[in-house]
Amino acid sequence: MEEMTCGEIAGSILAKREGQRRRAQTKAIIAYQQAGLIAKAVLEGKLPEIWDAFPFWNEEEIKTMKLEKYRQIMLRYAAGGKAVKQDEPKR
Repeated sequence: MEEMTCGEIAGSILAKREGQRRRAQTKAIIAYQQAGLIAKAVLEGKLPEIWDAFPFWNEEEIKTMKLEKYRQIMLRYAAGGKAVKQDEPKR
């Protein structure tokens, strides 16, 4: 292992702190969004679709997720379960 100067050590510590600060910011954003979704679910009785709440997916991925969602609903219905309408809150 190479010897580091005091300036290099200080720079390394500051860089590590900055990385930790940015990770904490990301976690805070996620927690804030989760709290908002929970509040919306409580007030409106339903959650928005994940692709509406977190717009990180492209159109093809959204299409695939919607297809899988409706496929699962149809499978539950075919198995004798009750199909759940997406517009109505669950009770």
